[in-house]
Amino acid sequence: MTNSRFAILSVLFLATSAFVAQFAIEFSSENLAASCIVFASSLSIIGYLAWSRGLENNPLSTFSIFGFCLTTQMGALIAQSIYWTPLIKDLRQPLVTFSVLATAQLIALCTHMTYRLLGDKKDSQSSIARNILKSFNIYQIPSVNVLWILGLIGFVGFIFGYGDGTSTFTKINQGIMFLAWAPYLIPMYILQQGPSYCNKKLHFILLSVYATLIVLLGLAVNARGIMLSGFITVALFALLSTFRSQKKISQSLIIKLLMGAIVLGALSIPLSEVATAMVIARKARGTVSATKMIEDTIYYVQQPSVLQARREKDSTDARTKVYDETYLANPLLARLIETKFHDNTLYFALSLDDRQTNDLSQITIDFIIAILPTPIITLLHLKIDKDNLQFSMGDYITNMSVGTPLGGYKTGSMLAQGLALFGSLFVVLYILICYFMFKIMDLHTFKTNNNHVMVSALGMLAIWKFFQYGLTAESIHHVVSNIFRVFPQNIIIYGLMYFIAVKIVQLFSTNRLHINTPVSR
Repeated sequence: MTNSRFAILSVLFLATSAFVAQFAIEFSSENLAASCIVFASSLSIIGYLAWSRGLENNPLSTFSIFGFCLTTQMGALIAQSIYWTPLIKDLRQPLVTFSVLATAQLIALCTHMTYRLLGDKKDSQSSIARNILKSFNIYQIPSVNVLWILGLIGFVGFIFGYGDGTSTFTKINQGIMFLAWAPYLIPMYILQQGPSYCNKKLHFILLSVYATLIVLLGLAVNARGIMLSGFITVALFALLSTFRSQKKISQSLIIKLLMGAIVLGALSIPLSEVATAMVIARKARGTVSATKMIEDTIYYVQQPSVLQARREKDSTDARTKVYDETYLANPLLARLIETKFHDNTLYFALSLDDRQTNDLSQITIDFIIAILPTPIITLLHLKIDKDNLQFSMGDYITNMSVGTPLGGYKTGSMLAQGLALFGSLFVVLYILICYFMFKIMDLHTFKTNNNHVMVSALGMLAIWKFFQYGLTAESIHHVVSNIFRVFPQNIIIYGLMYFIAVKIVQLFSTNRLHINTPVSR
């Protein structure tokens, strides 16, 4: 059995076990119907991974469909079953929510099959877009020293760019933040390039120190995403690599995987406590020093009664508040599973009347225009003030439906927004969105001289975003922004910083740096 087959069968086993468990957890028609929808949706993507060549030829776009399923449906089924909780618990309209999500996944699957069929008929490796990316060194394999310099540039970006500042300096630093995870790519390149890539022992020690600094930074600014991003990037790429590996699985690897699962399970409890402590400490964010924020978080971690009281309060709020985001018991899993956000926004969006839908249409247009840089908006005399758009689409839809205040940045759902605006015609728009996103994701991969498809460093850095938000987002304007602004912006930033990093390495190196470019001609 290959590593790929073992990984896919393991996912199938988890999904099947979770599905069966729901029959014992709550034997109600609604819970079983929801479980059947999710299980059928899960089987469709598992089958696609197993029987198509998508992972081989189009790894990132194929992986994004699996990510959509895991973060909206299958992950909810598995997580709720592990905690012995009904799948439908705390959802407003589970059958509607899971039906919409399953339908969206089916559309994405069909679009991907068509996209791959059309792509196989032409040489996509010599396109204009790929030649442009090649000129920005996107398909170069970065040396370990270059990765460290990129990481340090991104780390500095975090220090000066984190927050809600609107100055040009802050925006520039926010733009380079994603480079902070570059050193986390070192283990991936060691696996790909072999022990000759770098001194494994030395750089693993340095990476441990760097990861600790990242965790402290996350505690200092009270942001779980910062703490998790590097580790999840590594985990997701390792999973993708396992899905693609045709090597025979060994007994030692199975033992390592089991030990890893046990360790992760054991760590989930203290990490969950840390996440809850960060939520409690968040009330002081922005009013105390970074050191005080770290001290407060550590203090709350050591107060189990306070943590339990917070969890009980969240549970009570879920039953009494007009709006809540309570679904999964583990706050870390809640950071990864998007089911509740889609459920909330679908519930509120589909209850809007015609006047509210017209207002939603206008605010959607405003947000799309606001994607443009401020100087261009001013030059074109567009009547858009970005300061008046300091809220999320989840905020706006909930505000129109039940009157909750704006500015809380509630997570919305592009699918709910699209259905509210276009009804069934949104299917056409979603097909186009999926197609463009597939093209963008696969531009982050390239073929080597032996015709093997590799993921670029920029693709590795973006893998979490592609996995969790590649085929959905908080709003339609976020998707438009990703396609027309974020993607080209990241290309330019990465290319420029890569050039600077190479020059720095050359400056301090006795031998000129040579980096191979394994792109097929």
